[in-house]
Amino acid sequence: MEEVIVYEQPPHAVPAIVVGIPDPRLTEQFLRIANQMHPLDSSTQHLKRIRRRSDPSHGSVNASAEDSSLADAAANLEGGDSQDEARFPLELLLEGGESFRMRWEKSLPGGGEADRLRGGPVEASLWRRVYREFLRALFPETDADAEEGEKGEKGGLPFRVVLVASHAPLQRRDLWQRWNAAWPLATPRPRPLQPPSEELSREALSRMRGKVLAMCEATPSSLLGITAAVFDPSQGCWVADSEGCTAMRRDNLSACCAYVARARCPSHSTGLVLEHPVMAVLKRVSTAAAAGKKARAAEIFEGRPSAPYLANNLDLYVSHEPCAMCAMALVHSRIARVFYCFPNRVDGGLGSVHAIHGIPSLNHHFRVYHFKDMEEEYKHKHHFL
Repeated sequence: MEEVIVYEQPPHAVPAIVVGIPDPRLTEQFLRIANQMHPLDSSTQHLKRIRRRSDPSHGSVNASAEDSSLADAAANLEGGDSQDEARFPLELLLEGGESFRMRWEKSLPGGGEADRLRGGPVEASLWRRVYREFLRALFPETDADAEEGEKGEKGGLPFRVVLVASHAPLQRRDLWQRWNAAWPLATPRPRPLQPPSEELSREALSRMRGKVLAMCEATPSSLLGITAAVFDPSQGCWVADSEGCTAMRRDNLSACCAYVARARCPSHSTGLVLEHPVMAVLKRVSTAAAAGKKARAAEIFEGRPSAPYLANNLDLYVSHEPCAMCAMALVHSRIARVFYCFPNRVDGGLGSVHAIHGIPSLNHHFRVYHFKDMEEEYKHKHHFL
Protein backbone atom coordinates (compact mmCIF):
# COMPACT_ATOMS: atom_id res chain seq x y z
CA MET A 1 0.00 0.00 0.00
CA GLU A 2 1.30 3.44 -0.88
CA GLU A 3 0.01 6.94 -0.30
CA VAL A 4 -1.13 8.92 -3.34
CA ILE A 5 0.76 12.17 -2.89
CA VAL A 6 0.20 15.23 -5.04
CA TYR A 7 3.60 16.87 -5.25
CA GLU A 8 3.12 20.60 -5.23
CA GLN A 9 5.02 23.21 -7.14
CA PRO A 10 7.44 25.06 -4.83
CA PRO A 11 6.64 28.73 -4.22
CA HIS A 12 8.42 31.46 -6.10
CA ALA A 13 9.18 35.01 -5.00
CA VAL A 14 6.60 37.73 -5.54
CA PRO A 15 6.92 41.35 -4.37
CA ALA A 16 4.91 42.89 -1.57
CA ILE A 17 4.78 46.39 -0.11
CA VAL A 18 5.21 46.66 3.66
CA VAL A 19 5.09 49.71 5.90
CA GLY A 20 6.42 50.25 9.42
CA ILE A 21 4.12 50.75 12.40
CA PRO A 22 5.63 53.22 14.90
CA ASP A 23 3.56 52.15 17.90
CA PRO A 24 1.92 48.75 18.56
CA ARG A 25 -1.11 50.63 19.86
CA LEU A 26 -1.73 51.84 16.29
CA THR A 27 -1.86 48.29 14.89
CA GLU A 28 -5.66 48.09 14.85
CA GLN A 29 -5.95 51.39 12.98
CA PHE A 30 -3.33 50.35 10.42
CA LEU A 31 -5.01 46.97 9.93
CA ARG A 32 -8.47 48.47 9.47
CA ILE A 33 -7.34 50.83 6.73
CA ALA A 34 -5.19 48.18 5.03
CA ASN A 35 -8.11 45.72 4.98
CA GLN A 36 -10.37 48.37 3.48
CA MET A 37 -7.92 49.50 0.80
CA HIS A 38 -6.11 46.24 0.04
CA PRO A 39 -8.07 43.23 1.32
CA LEU A 40 -6.26 39.92 1.16
CA ASP A 41 -7.30 37.84 -1.85
CA SER A 42 -6.60 34.29 -3.03
CA SER A 43 -3.00 35.21 -3.85
CA THR A 44 -2.24 36.70 -0.41
CA GLN A 45 -4.47 34.86 2.07
CA HIS A 46 -1.57 32.55 2.97
CA LEU A 47 0.38 35.53 4.36
CA LYS A 48 0.05 37.20 7.74
CA ARG A 49 -0.65 40.92 7.76
CA ILE A 50 1.70 41.82 10.63
CA ARG A 51 5.20 40.77 11.62
CA ARG A 52 7.53 41.87 14.39
CA ARG A 53 10.80 43.08 12.90
CA SER A 54 12.88 41.97 15.87
CA ASP A 55 11.89 38.32 15.40
CA PRO A 56 15.21 36.50 14.73
CA SER A 57 13.48 33.91 12.55
CA HIS A 58 12.69 36.51 9.91
CA GLY A 59 15.12 37.17 7.15
CA SER A 60 15.48 37.43 3.41
CA VAL A 61 14.89 34.62 0.97
CA ASN A 62 17.33 33.57 -1.72
CA ALA A 63 15.51 34.30 -4.93
CA SER A 64 15.90 32.03 -7.93
CA ALA A 65 17.57 33.21 -11.09
CA GLU A 66 14.25 34.22 -12.64
CA ASP A 67 13.45 36.27 -9.53
CA SER A 68 16.87 37.93 -9.28
CA SER A 69 15.69 41.14 -10.95
CA LEU A 70 12.89 41.40 -8.42
CA ALA A 71 15.33 40.84 -5.58
CA ASP A 72 17.66 43.55 -6.87
CA ALA A 73 14.78 45.98 -7.35
CA ALA A 74 13.38 45.28 -3.89
CA ALA A 75 16.79 45.84 -2.31
CA ASN A 76 17.28 49.13 -4.15
CA LEU A 77 13.82 50.52 -3.49
CA GLU A 78 13.60 50.09 0.26
CA GLY A 79 12.63 53.03 2.40
CA GLY A 80 13.89 53.57 5.93
CA ASP A 81 17.31 52.96 7.47
CA SER A 82 19.05 50.78 10.03
CA GLN A 83 17.37 52.66 12.87
CA ASP A 84 13.87 51.85 11.64
CA GLU A 85 13.84 48.46 13.36
CA ALA A 86 14.03 50.06 16.80
CA ARG A 87 11.68 52.94 16.01
CA PHE A 88 9.15 50.87 14.04
CA PRO A 89 8.97 47.45 15.72
CA LEU A 90 6.11 46.15 13.56
CA GLU A 91 5.60 45.90 9.81
CA LEU A 92 2.30 45.74 7.96
CA LEU A 93 1.80 44.03 4.59
CA LEU A 94 -0.12 46.40 2.32
CA GLU A 95 -0.33 44.56 -0.98
CA GLY A 96 1.35 41.68 -2.79
CA GLY A 97 0.72 38.51 -4.78
CA GLU A 98 0.73 37.53 -8.44
CA SER A 99 -1.46 40.35 -9.72
CA PHE A 100 0.69 42.86 -7.88
CA ARG A 101 3.80 41.19 -9.29
CA MET A 102 2.63 41.82 -12.85
CA ARG A 103 1.86 45.46 -12.16
CA TRP A 104 5.12 45.80 -10.26
CA GLU A 105 7.21 44.42 -13.15
CA LYS A 106 5.59 46.87 -15.55
CA SER A 107 6.46 49.75 -13.24
CA LEU A 108 10.17 48.90 -13.06
CA PRO A 109 12.68 50.81 -15.23
CA GLY A 110 12.62 49.41 -18.74
CA GLY A 111 9.11 48.11 -18.17
CA GLY A 112 8.07 48.90 -21.74
CA GLU A 113 4.78 50.64 -22.40
CA ALA A 114 4.02 51.13 -18.70
CA ASP A 115 7.38 52.78 -18.14
CA ARG A 116 6.92 55.16 -21.06
CA LEU A 117 3.46 56.14 -19.89
CA ARG A 118 4.73 56.75 -16.39
CA GLY A 119 7.23 59.31 -17.68
CA GLY A 120 9.16 59.48 -14.42
CA PRO A 121 11.78 57.74 -12.31
CA VAL A 122 11.16 54.67 -10.19
CA GLU A 123 10.12 56.93 -7.29
CA ALA A 124 6.87 57.61 -9.19
CA SER A 125 6.12 53.92 -9.80
CA LEU A 126 3.51 51.64 -8.41
CA TRP A 127 4.95 50.95 -4.96
CA ARG A 128 5.15 54.66 -4.13
CA ARG A 129 1.62 55.30 -5.35
CA VAL A 130 0.31 52.54 -3.09
CA TYR A 131 2.28 53.96 -0.19
CA ARG A 132 0.97 57.51 -0.73
CA GLU A 133 -2.64 56.34 -1.01
CA PHE A 134 -2.23 54.53 2.29
CA LEU A 135 -0.78 57.67 3.92
CA ARG A 136 -3.71 59.76 2.70
CA ALA A 137 -6.16 57.33 4.31
CA LEU A 138 -4.11 57.04 7.50
CA PHE A 139 -3.42 60.77 7.94
CA PRO A 140 -6.09 62.69 5.97
CA GLU A 141 -4.80 66.04 7.22
CA THR A 142 -1.31 65.38 5.80
CA ASP A 143 -0.23 66.10 2.24
CA ALA A 144 1.10 62.68 1.27
CA ASP A 145 2.33 64.03 -2.06
CA ALA A 146 4.75 66.32 -0.30
CA GLU A 147 8.29 65.20 0.39
CA GLU A 148 8.24 62.73 3.29
CA GLY A 149 9.52 64.11 6.56
CA GLU A 150 11.46 62.37 9.26
CA LYS A 151 10.51 58.70 9.55
CA GLY A 152 7.86 58.12 12.18
CA GLU A 153 6.22 61.50 11.85
CA LYS A 154 2.92 62.05 10.15
CA GLY A 155 4.54 62.83 6.84
CA GLY A 156 6.49 59.63 6.44
CA LEU A 157 6.63 56.03 7.48
CA PRO A 158 9.33 53.53 6.54
CA PHE A 159 8.15 51.40 3.66
CA ARG A 160 9.85 48.91 1.41
CA VAL A 161 9.33 46.16 -1.11
CA VAL A 162 10.04 42.65 0.14
CA LEU A 163 9.90 39.25 -1.53
CA VAL A 164 7.27 36.85 -0.19
CA ALA A 165 6.02 33.37 -1.13
CA SER A 166 3.61 33.09 -4.06
CA HIS A 167 1.76 30.39 -2.09
CA ALA A 168 2.21 28.44 1.11
CA PRO A 169 4.01 25.07 0.96
CA LEU A 170 1.64 22.37 2.22
CA GLN A 171 4.01 19.38 2.12
CA ARG A 172 7.65 20.30 2.59
CA ARG A 173 8.55 21.61 6.02
CA ASP A 174 11.92 22.97 4.84
CA LEU A 175 10.22 25.12 2.18
CA TRP A 176 7.69 26.33 4.70
CA GLN A 177 10.44 27.37 7.12
CA ARG A 178 12.39 29.12 4.36
CA TRP A 179 9.46 31.20 3.16
CA ASN A 180 8.11 31.81 6.64
CA ALA A 181 11.46 33.44 7.41
CA ALA A 182 10.96 35.83 4.48
CA TRP A 183 7.47 36.80 5.63
CA PRO A 184 5.27 34.94 8.16
CA LEU A 185 2.84 32.44 6.67
CA ALA A 186 -0.72 32.06 7.94
CA THR A 187 -0.83 28.33 7.19
CA PRO A 188 0.36 25.74 9.72
CA ARG A 189 3.73 24.07 9.34
CA PRO A 190 3.36 20.92 7.18
CA ARG A 191 3.54 17.53 8.79
CA PRO A 192 6.50 15.42 7.67
CA LEU A 193 5.54 12.95 4.94
CA GLN A 194 5.84 9.39 6.19
CA PRO A 195 5.00 6.06 4.54
CA PRO A 196 1.99 4.23 6.01
CA SER A 197 2.90 2.10 8.99
CA GLU A 198 2.95 -1.68 8.78
CA GLU A 199 0.06 -1.83 11.22
CA LEU A 200 -2.09 0.50 9.12
CA SER A 201 -1.23 -1.39 5.92
CA ARG A 202 -2.10 -4.74 7.50
CA GLU A 203 -5.39 -3.56 9.00
CA ALA A 204 -6.46 -1.70 5.87
CA LEU A 205 -5.68 -4.70 3.66
CA SER A 206 -7.73 -6.96 5.92
CA ARG A 207 -10.71 -4.61 5.76
CA MET A 208 -10.42 -4.23 2.01
CA ARG A 209 -10.35 -8.00 1.41
CA GLY A 210 -12.93 -8.93 4.01
CA LYS A 211 -15.52 -6.29 3.17
CA VAL A 212 -15.13 -4.39 -0.07
CA LEU A 213 -13.59 -7.00 -2.35
CA ALA A 214 -15.94 -9.64 -0.98
CA MET A 215 -18.86 -7.49 -2.14
CA CYS A 216 -17.03 -6.88 -5.39
CA GLU A 217 -16.69 -10.62 -6.06
CA ALA A 218 -20.41 -11.11 -5.46
CA THR A 219 -21.45 -8.39 -7.91
CA PRO A 220 -23.58 -9.70 -10.82
CA SER A 221 -21.90 -9.59 -14.22
CA SER A 222 -24.53 -7.12 -15.45
CA LEU A 223 -23.08 -4.49 -13.12
CA LEU A 224 -19.71 -2.83 -12.96
CA GLY A 225 -18.03 -4.35 -9.92
CA ILE A 226 -17.53 -1.12 -7.98
CA THR A 227 -18.23 -1.34 -4.26
CA ALA A 228 -17.61 0.93 -1.30
CA ALA A 229 -17.92 0.96 2.48
CA VAL A 230 -17.33 3.52 5.23
CA PHE A 231 -15.43 2.53 8.37
CA ASP A 232 -15.29 4.33 11.72
CA PRO A 233 -11.77 3.78 13.14
CA SER A 234 -12.70 5.31 16.49
CA GLN A 235 -15.44 2.70 17.03
CA GLY A 236 -13.82 -0.10 15.04
CA CYS A 237 -16.97 -0.78 13.04
CA TRP A 238 -18.46 -0.39 9.58
CA VAL A 239 -20.96 2.45 9.29
CA ALA A 240 -22.46 1.78 5.85
CA ASP A 241 -21.76 0.04 2.54
CA SER A 242 -22.96 0.13 -1.05
CA GLU A 243 -24.38 -3.41 -1.14
CA GLY A 244 -27.54 -3.49 -3.22
CA CYS A 245 -26.60 -0.43 -5.27
CA THR A 246 -27.67 -1.30 -8.84
CA ALA A 247 -27.10 1.98 -10.66
CA MET A 248 -23.80 0.85 -12.20
CA ARG A 249 -25.49 -1.31 -14.83
CA ARG A 250 -23.41 -1.78 -17.91
CA ASP A 251 -26.25 -0.37 -20.00
CA ASN A 252 -26.30 2.85 -17.96
CA LEU A 253 -23.89 5.01 -19.92
CA SER A 254 -24.63 8.05 -17.76
CA ALA A 255 -23.20 6.34 -14.69
CA CYS A 256 -20.56 4.07 -16.23
CA CYS A 257 -18.84 6.58 -18.52
CA ALA A 258 -16.86 7.94 -15.56
CA TYR A 259 -15.16 4.55 -15.16
CA VAL A 260 -14.98 2.90 -18.60
CA ALA A 261 -14.39 4.29 -22.08
CA ARG A 262 -17.52 5.31 -23.95
CA ALA A 263 -16.65 2.87 -26.72
CA ARG A 264 -17.29 0.02 -24.26
CA CYS A 265 -20.73 1.34 -23.28
CA PRO A 266 -24.00 0.93 -25.19
CA SER A 267 -25.09 3.85 -27.31
CA HIS A 268 -28.22 4.36 -25.20
CA SER A 269 -28.44 5.23 -21.53
CA THR A 270 -30.91 4.47 -18.78
CA GLY A 271 -30.98 5.18 -15.08
CA LEU A 272 -29.42 7.78 -12.82
CA VAL A 273 -26.01 9.37 -13.18
CA LEU A 274 -25.55 10.27 -9.50
CA GLU A 275 -26.02 6.81 -7.97
CA HIS A 276 -22.35 5.83 -7.97
CA PRO A 277 -21.46 3.49 -5.08
CA VAL A 278 -19.48 6.24 -3.32
CA MET A 279 -22.47 8.59 -3.51
CA ALA A 280 -24.79 5.80 -2.38
CA VAL A 281 -22.68 4.91 0.66
CA LEU A 282 -22.40 8.57 1.71
CA LYS A 283 -26.19 8.82 1.51
CA ARG A 284 -26.48 5.75 3.73
CA VAL A 285 -24.04 7.24 6.23
CA SER A 286 -26.32 10.26 6.41
CA THR A 287 -29.37 8.06 6.90
CA ALA A 288 -27.66 6.03 9.61
CA ALA A 289 -26.57 9.15 11.45
CA ALA A 290 -30.01 10.74 11.25
CA ALA A 291 -31.63 7.56 12.58
CA GLY A 292 -29.20 7.35 15.47
CA LYS A 293 -27.77 4.00 14.36
CA LYS A 294 -24.18 5.11 14.82
CA ALA A 295 -22.81 4.76 18.32
CA ARG A 296 -21.86 8.41 18.43
CA ALA A 297 -24.84 9.77 16.49
CA ALA A 298 -26.69 11.08 19.54
CA GLU A 299 -23.60 12.88 20.79
CA ILE A 300 -23.00 14.45 17.40
CA PHE A 301 -26.50 15.58 16.49
CA GLU A 302 -28.28 16.21 19.78
CA GLY A 303 -28.49 19.82 20.86
CA ARG A 304 -26.81 21.27 17.76
CA PRO A 305 -28.59 23.77 15.50
CA SER A 306 -27.17 22.10 12.39
CA ALA A 307 -25.57 18.76 11.59
CA PRO A 308 -21.77 18.56 11.39
CA TYR A 309 -19.95 17.46 8.30
CA LEU A 310 -21.10 14.01 7.28
CA ALA A 311 -17.89 11.94 7.27
CA ASN A 312 -15.68 13.62 9.87
CA ASN A 313 -12.98 11.18 11.03
CA LEU A 314 -14.36 8.35 8.86
CA ASP A 315 -12.51 6.23 6.28
CA LEU A 316 -13.78 5.18 2.86
CA TYR A 317 -12.79 1.82 1.41
CA VAL A 318 -13.67 1.55 -2.27
CA SER A 319 -12.73 -1.02 -4.89
CA HIS A 320 -12.03 1.50 -7.65
CA GLU A 321 -10.62 5.01 -7.53
CA PRO A 322 -13.59 7.42 -7.28
CA CYS A 323 -14.43 9.58 -10.28
CA ALA A 324 -14.11 13.36 -10.13
CA MET A 325 -17.73 13.81 -9.06
CA CYS A 326 -17.40 11.34 -6.19
CA ALA A 327 -14.05 12.83 -5.17
CA MET A 328 -15.66 16.24 -4.79
CA ALA A 329 -18.46 14.67 -2.74
CA LEU A 330 -15.77 13.27 -0.43
CA VAL A 331 -14.30 16.76 -0.05
CA HIS A 332 -17.70 18.19 0.90
CA SER A 333 -18.40 15.36 3.35
CA ARG A 334 -14.99 15.88 5.03
CA ILE A 335 -13.82 12.27 4.71
CA ALA A 336 -10.61 11.56 6.63
CA ARG A 337 -8.95 8.90 4.43
CA VAL A 338 -9.67 6.95 1.25
CA PHE A 339 -8.34 3.47 0.41
CA TYR A 340 -8.79 1.99 -3.09
CA CYS A 341 -7.46 -0.92 -5.16
CA PHE A 342 -7.92 -0.20 -8.85
CA PRO A 343 -7.07 3.10 -10.58
CA ASN A 344 -9.65 4.88 -12.71
CA ARG A 345 -7.79 5.99 -15.84
CA VAL A 346 -10.91 7.46 -17.45
CA ASP A 347 -11.97 10.04 -14.86
CA GLY A 348 -10.10 9.20 -11.67
CA GLY A 349 -10.39 11.97 -9.13
CA LEU A 350 -7.68 10.89 -6.69
CA GLY A 351 -4.47 10.68 -8.68
CA SER A 352 -4.93 8.91 -12.01
CA VAL A 353 -6.44 11.84 -13.94
CA HIS A 354 -7.27 14.50 -11.38
CA ALA A 355 -5.90 15.01 -7.87
CA ILE A 356 -8.82 16.68 -6.15
CA HIS A 357 -7.66 15.71 -2.68
CA GLY A 358 -4.56 17.87 -3.13
CA ILE A 359 -5.95 21.05 -4.72
CA PRO A 360 -4.57 23.84 -2.50
CA SER A 361 -7.55 26.16 -2.92
CA LEU A 362 -10.05 23.65 -1.52
CA ASN A 363 -10.94 24.00 2.15
CA HIS A 364 -10.55 20.29 2.97
CA HIS A 365 -7.81 17.81 2.13
CA PHE A 366 -7.64 14.12 2.93
CA ARG A 367 -5.12 11.32 2.56
CA VAL A 368 -5.44 8.68 -0.15
CA TYR A 369 -3.92 5.18 -0.21
CA HIS A 370 -3.64 2.82 -3.17
CA PHE A 371 -3.24 -0.98 -2.87
CA LYS A 372 -0.96 -1.19 -5.88
CA ASP A 373 0.01 -4.85 -5.42
CA MET A 374 -3.63 -5.89 -5.18
CA GLU A 375 -4.32 -4.38 -8.59
CA GLU A 376 -2.01 -6.94 -10.18
CA GLU A 377 -3.44 -9.78 -8.09
CA TYR A 378 -7.05 -9.14 -9.09
CA LYS A 379 -6.67 -7.91 -12.66
CA HIS A 380 -8.02 -11.13 -14.22
CA LYS A 381 -11.15 -11.17 -12.08
CA HIS A 382 -14.47 -10.34 -13.70
CA HIS A 383 -14.96 -7.24 -11.56
CA PHE A 384 -11.86 -5.51 -12.94
CA LEU A 385 -13.18 -2.95 -15.40
